[in-house]
Amino acid sequence: MVLRPALFGTRSFDAISQTFTWEVFDEMNRVLRLTLPFRDWTEESIRILEQLSPPQGATWRFVVRLVHQDDKVFVEPISILRTENKQSPVYQLAFDSLPQQAGGSVVATIN
Repeated sequence: MVLRPALFGTRSFDAISQTFTWEVFDEMNRVLRLTLPFRDWTEESIRILEQLSPPQGATWRFVVRLVHQDDKVFVEPISILRTENKQSPVYQLAFDSLPQQAGGSVVATIN
């Protein structure tokens, strides 16, 4: 499934459930929570999602996986489709990495 958030809300990591959550809103201001449980292979993806800042005026779309578990539906982000980035419009969370700045810090926006 592909989601196109109109607004981005708060992000958090729940230490008890070991799950990252990012609230996103549609055009009618309804909230949906992107969630990504911590696993060995999602650690870097969670770190990236915690630091992202969509550029002003950009329209990002998220390719997501819907997971039905215990009578709940979880929306796990897989990739980010970024039309403003002509060189690399698809950012795959599990395989791509953010560019590093001098000193080892991560660039917060995906260029």
